Amino acid sequence: NYDGKYLIGGSLRRDGSSRFQADPYGWFPSVSIGWNVSEEAFWAPIKNFASSFKLRASRGTTGNQNIQDYSYAGIITLQHDYIFGTDESLAIGAIQEAFPNPEVKWETSISNNYGFDLGMWKNKLTMSLDYYTTSKKDMLFPLEVSPSNGGGSNNSTITRNVGNMTNKGLEYAVKYRHASGPLK
Repeated sequence: NYDGKYLIGGSLRRDGSSRFQADPYGWFPSVSIGWNVSEEAFWAPIKNFASSFKLRASRGTTGNQNIQDYSYAGIITLQHDYIFGTDESLAIGAIQEAFPNPEVKWETSISNNYGFDLGMWKNKLTMSLDYYTTSKKDMLFPLEVSPSNGGGSNNSTITRNVGNMTNKGLEYAVKYRHASGPLK
């Protein structure tokens, strides 16, 4: 914060997860800036009408590790016995329930936000407007493996980074406060 007019903030996270084998660490930076335009000298003539005005922007990243433990390793489940031979004797068996993906990595969400806040008539009427985009990169998803591919059961999966997605939107808020006298 410089002189109540210019604002900047930032952070840098390094997260680690035992759910990833190839690269268990991810870097997730964030930054925000703001300008209280109404604190500038040139705003003084209209301060009674537009009492506050702030421009702001931000960009931030976060990581997602919300997958099953040991998704990078094949999981073998015992006690799936089977009948073997002509005498139909029961043999000890096992099946592979999940398939390994040692290359699975962090899903990253990148959020951008641009907006302003405006207060009028000593902040009796306030307005906010935000334009945002949120992009997800390397989305984590368990994909089913069919039994004909060696899945062993209908629930066999492999966790993969399968795609990207972007959400965009506009948010606004308008608030009016009127006090007709002291509160009792």
